[in-house]
Amino acid sequence: MAISILELHRPPGDDELFSRYLRELLRHGDPEPERTGLAPGNDVRTCTRCGEHALFRIVPDGCWAECASCRTLA
Repeated sequence: MAISILELHRPPGDDELFSRYLRELLRHGDPEPERTGLAPGNDVRTCTRCGEHALFRIVPDGCWAECASCRTLA
C-alpha cells in the first residue's frame, strides 16, 4: 500500500484510517454478535447498492449472495 508524503510527516497517533475505524465501530457496534445464530450460508454485511446493513443469503444455484433488503446479487 502506498503512503503519501503528507502521511509520513503526521505525528504518531494521528492515524486517519484507524480513527475512521474506531468511529464506525462506535456507530455500528461490534459485528461479531450479529453473526451468532445465523444459518449456514447467511451473512450480515453492508450492501453496496442500497447501503443497508442487511442479511445476505447464498443463492441455491450458485455462489452468489442476495441482499435481503433490495434483492441485489453480490
